[in-house]
Amino acid sequence: MNIEKPIPFLERFRELTKTKEFKKTLILWLYYKANMYPAEVARLSDCPDTTVRRTIKKWDEKGTIDDEPGRGRLPDYTPEEEEKVIETQLKDRFQTTKSIVNKVSLEGHPLSYDQGKRIIRKSFDTEPVPRRIKIRPENKVKRLQWIQAHEDWRTCKWKNIIWTDEKIFELYPQGQQLFARILPEEDPEDFAAPLVQQGGQKVMFWASIGQNGQIFLDVVKGNIKVETYCSFLRERALPAIRRSCHYPFLFQQDNAPGHAARATTDFLKVQGVQVFPWPPQSPGLNPMEMVWAWMVHQLKGISFENIRDLTSYVFFLWEKIEKNMLEAFINFVPLKMQYIKQHNGDLFSIKKYRSECKIYMCVLIFLYGYKY
Repeated sequence: MNIEKPIPFLERFRELTKTKEFKKTLILWLYYKANMYPAEVARLSDCPDTTVRRTIKKWDEKGTIDDEPGRGRLPDYTPEEEEKVIETQLKDRFQTTKSIVNKVSLEGHPLSYDQGKRIIRKSFDTEPVPRRIKIRPENKVKRLQWIQAHEDWRTCKWKNIIWTDEKIFELYPQGQQLFARILPEEDPEDFAAPLVQQGGQKVMFWASIGQNGQIFLDVVKGNIKVETYCSFLRERALPAIRRSCHYPFLFQQDNAPGHAARATTDFLKVQGVQVFPWPPQSPGLNPMEMVWAWMVHQLKGISFENIRDLTSYVFFLWEKIEKNMLEAFINFVPLKMQYIKQHNGDLFSIKKYRSECKIYMCVLIFLYGYKY
């Protein structure tokens, strides 16, 4: 049996046709000699259209098809330059690599962008960080004083409080993760960015809960100003609370301008409502925040065509809340107070407090599907 031997010329020709030089020469011949359009050249030469146009442009401008020699990898950075980059990044965890390289270069340590990026990737992890309110020092003192005045309260006293709060639900939530560069041994919770409210189509709800479970939920139109807030309480909220609560209660509300105004305070006195004193910048202490968080978790992955559908679904979720879950949220307040006291008035963080209340949080998560 005779086996045909391949012709050496054909083998070498096939190898030649696969080289860059042959394809670029073919592109120029088809374009200049055959007078074809770049699109036709790309089809016949089996090259991308961008390669064809780049080759023609390079020949017109420089008269060559040879690739320019690359710079290659830049020389490695020195230990002093690495230390300077890390020091600059530690001053502001949200700085970009470009900004850091510019600052370091101005200080006498010339670095390229790639060198700075290699240093940062080697030394830091990029993690999403939460957005939280920053507590002012004077308000930390007031929070600790408030805790000292109420930490000896019995469970029955906490059950006599009517907890209230407002919440805005957006039709198209514009939540955005923020990434900061942290060291491997650091916690993202330590680098929380300021909380910024964002716009969009939205609806505001006002709700109240107590020892009997849900008490009242309704939509509030417009901003919470003194006149509208007092009118809302007089006509809708307080009648519903009095129908539900047949015992003396303390009315809790935050220190928003419409709540803390003298006109609102005088109105509640006239109505015979005893207001529960509330520390500044303390939304996390309010169990209503846990109710809102549960609702937000239930709304994830659900899209609504209009505000009416979103409003209806919020009312549907309100009816689904179990009384036992609300009791668990209220009983969680003393645990939060202990955490705040141990951390000198700082914000409560369930992630940092997980080890001390692990069993309690497991109950909330597995029984009620709660995510905090």
